[in-house]
Amino acid sequence: MRQRATNILLVVAVLAVALAGAAVVGALNPVPPLPVATDALGPAAGEPLDEYRQRAAATLDPAGDEQPRWALVLPEQPVDAATAAAVVAGTRASRLVLDGGGNGALASDPAVSLPAPAPGSDDGAAFREGVARGISLLREQGGDLDAQMLDAQLPDSQPLGPGCACIIGVVVHAPLGALGGVAGRPGVASVEALPADSRWGAFAVRAR
Repeated sequence: MRQRATNILLVVAVLAVALAGAAVVGALNPVPPLPVATDALGPAAGEPLDEYRQRAAATLDPAGDEQPRWALVLPEQPVDAATAAAVVAGTRASRLVLDGGGNGALASDPAVSLPAPAPGSDDGAAFREGVARGISLLREQGGDLDAQMLDAQLPDSQPLGPGCACIIGVVVHAPLGALGGVAGRPGVASVEALPADSRWGAFAVRAR
């Protein structure tokens, strides 16, 4: 009887030590919280274009600080890679939104991340690579659609290729001053900035 009680006490002691050790390890190595996409760039569903432009312009309040922040630049019409690079010059372009054509066989307006520009290279190379990747994605989404059919379903655009006029939005990172400069350039419909504490990967993007 005494041996049995001793064994039980020993088991309880071992469990207590194990739980205490686990608590210490957990405290020293906390699990980072998953990012929550609470922010969004772009017009809300059903939002009139004029109202969105006013709302976007208000995010560029010059009274704000000059910490770099994420922003969405929307051209007045789809543009090619060279034009997009010129429009957002002076900022770090990180993502392109391409015209998906609104066809039911395709996902809506795919977004593709841009590679970091190589030292000494121009931004145009990164833009062209992003467009090429996006076009490949469109073709994959098109499934059995052949290239000519897919080209025809992208309205007001040249046939799909690295030089196609199919960019309808650019996500950039820059201070408010630079973003305000972009907003004043010809061919820019709107520039909307997120708060300075918004993190990459924790916000949604839609171009229309």
